[in-house]
Amino acid sequence: MFLALKEIRDTKLKYGLLTGIILLIALVVFMLSGLAAGLSDGHKKAISDWDATGMVLNASANKIVNASSLAAKDLTKVSADKVAAVGFYAGSLVKDETSATKDNVSVFGADSTAFVTPKVTTGKNFQENYQITIAKNLATAEDLKVGDIVKIGNLAADLTVTGIFPTTTYSVEPVVYTNLATYQALKYGALPASDDEVTVNAFVFQADDWSKVLVTQSKEQTLEKISNQTFIENLPGYTAEKITLNLMIYVLIFIAAAVVGIFIYVLTLQKKSLFGVLKAQGVPMGTMGRAIVFQGFLLSAVATILALFLTAALSLAFPSSMPFSLDWGTWLFSGSLLVMVATFAGLCSLPMIYKIDAVTAIGG
Repeated sequence: MFLALKEIRDTKLKYGLLTGIILLIALVVFMLSGLAAGLSDGHKKAISDWDATGMVLNASANKIVNASSLAAKDLTKVSADKVAAVGFYAGSLVKDETSATKDNVSVFGADSTAFVTPKVTTGKNFQENYQITIAKNLATAEDLKVGDIVKIGNLAADLTVTGIFPTTTYSVEPVVYTNLATYQALKYGALPASDDEVTVNAFVFQADDWSKVLVTQSKEQTLEKISNQTFIENLPGYTAEKITLNLMIYVLIFIAAAVVGIFIYVLTLQKKSLFGVLKAQGVPMGTMGRAIVFQGFLLSAVATILALFLTAALSLAFPSSMPFSLDWGTWLFSGSLLVMVATFAGLCSLPMIYKIDAVTAIGG
């Protein structure tokens, strides 16, 4: 440790540059981790808010909710502790006809008393057709309040905001809730003539025991029971984004390890005579090896910690529309992995130190 610290102190510029490079790489790693967590949360937060066990889709939909179509009246075919019929619709919301901006929103159709329907913090829940409740992030972005009139999609009818619930997103878009009849009108252009004509995308359920959730099949269609996690993994773009960003993170960690390993190897080449003198003086190989490894650990640890706090500070300046989450658990894992591989990268120089001949190295 003494040798490692003395050398760092004597060559501050070289080791400072290496620390700066590792810091920048770690900063990108943490940025990508935060972005990956934000995108992941943005895709599924509304689903996670349900605290559901799973859902039932049409088997022919291949586990993709938007491809599933079910008759709402078939809700009785699912036996669980709690069951709710839910429709999914994506559209654009405008505050008024003169507005030049539109917000993409995810609309969920459900009964106002269903367990999936969020509790409002301002106003009251929807009770009649053409009434909606909106997420706080949408209300903030469009300066909407209870009683405002909006339009969604191609629906000619005005929609009245009756309540605002906590911030949430689905497919990285703010969420709107309404009743099943209004959802039907949004999706198909007209209110259903009767409840028997309402179609939805899924039956969402809660159950303490997965095996006790019973689904009664019919001749018209085959129903499929899937878990919440399976549903989330089949969301469009979710898995692809997650794999891509994680791959980029691990490649960056590998690059950091390579940079540390190459840097220390080059320094070792430049210090062959020094190591020769140390060997001639009887300094054990273990002492020199530990000094090399400790240098890699110290520099990567300092750089990673600085990058961690710098990322957290920068996140305060990010716009609210940016899908970024302070995922401390993932950051600690990525940071620890970065320090570990950078530390062991220094081991690449040990064989060269072992082969140094003291007499040759000092010019004898």
